[in-house]
Amino acid sequence: MKPGQRVLLVGDPDGELVGAGTPVEQGPADVVFVAIESTGDLELIGSLQHEIARDGAIWTIRPKGRADLTEAMVIGAGRTPA
Repeated sequence: MKPGQRVLLVGDPDGELVGAGTPVEQGPADVVFVAIESTGDLELIGSLQHEIARDGAIWTIRPKGRADLTEAMVIGAGRTPA
C-alpha cells in the first residue's frame, strides 16, 4: 500500500478487517481486498473487476489448506470475465 491509494475491503469473516465494506469515495479502487470463505464467494471476484482502477489489483484472503477452496479456483475466478 502506498499513501493516497484508494482501498476497498469486501467481506469480514472474522471481524478482523478494519473498515470492511466501506465504499471508496472517489473513483475506482487502486486495491480491493476480498474475503473468500466458500466457493460461492468466488463470484465476488468477477463482480469486483469493475470496481478497480485500470492498473489496480484484487487481493483475496482465504483459508489455506482446504480442498474445496483452492488457489487454482481463486485464480480461475479472477480470469473469468464478469
